[in-house]
Amino acid sequence: MCVIVVTPALNKSFKFQSEWPDNSSQSYLLNSLLKDIKDTENPVVDENDEYYIVNANVNYPNNSSLKTEKIYFDKDNNLKEVQVLNKDGNAIIRMKFTNIEYSAKFSDDNFSLDSLITTNECDGEECEETNSESESEETSVLNDIVYPLYLPSDTHLSTKDTVETDDGDRVIMTYAGAKPFMIIEEPASVSKEMEIESVYGDPLLLSTAVGVLSDNSLEWTNNNVDYYITSSYLTQEEMMTIAESLNTATVVEITNK
Repeated sequence: MCVIVVTPALNKSFKFQSEWPDNSSQSYLLNSLLKDIKDTENPVVDENDEYYIVNANVNYPNNSSLKTEKIYFDKDNNLKEVQVLNKDGNAIIRMKFTNIEYSAKFSDDNFSLDSLITTNECDGEECEETNSESESEETSVLNDIVYPLYLPSDTHLSTKDTVETDDGDRVIMTYAGAKPFMIIEEPASVSKEMEIESVYGDPLLLSTAVGVLSDNSLEWTNNNVDYYITSSYLTQEEMMTIAESLNTATVVEITNK
């Protein structure tokens, strides 16, 4: 399947060859919720004064900390809320529904990228679109560095280097110890014309952006900054945890060109 992640603020679209939409739970897709319930052996249904609550297992291949979900239906059997829980029973993802149109009709134009890019070819394959619009509309200069709030045990910052590029400074941080890895940060750039880029890996929904996850790297854009993590020692879950700790760290100071 061809998955297109459209990022209008950067004037770019990213094309994945990925089965991610079919192989991962999605709290906002009815078909995915039904599959989770079907795949759960003997799902438990609780009831209170307001809701029927279906307890089901979830499948997030890139985030093993997400274990179960609670699917809330009101007394008229309308879907109202989904909570995805970690192993401690804490809600990490919460999706609320105010209105659902079950018989919605879609035309081919609903899945066309003509308004954003000059070509909408997906090599003859089915396309699925996801939007990520958290990036700035302008190229920015990196004036500060964001450090991860999470580090694996016995791992520390070893070196920090700054390299000048045409788009501004690129900061390279090398971490050494039990789980060595590298973080690269540089200003995000906006293309003059809409571009489509083929990327290798699977889409990863971070809290503030859509990332590209492979076996030993993770890259994404947040707050006008491109981030890249690479390591032969980190698990995908550890890379994701570091990425989320960067997203929640102090926001980078930026200067717009």
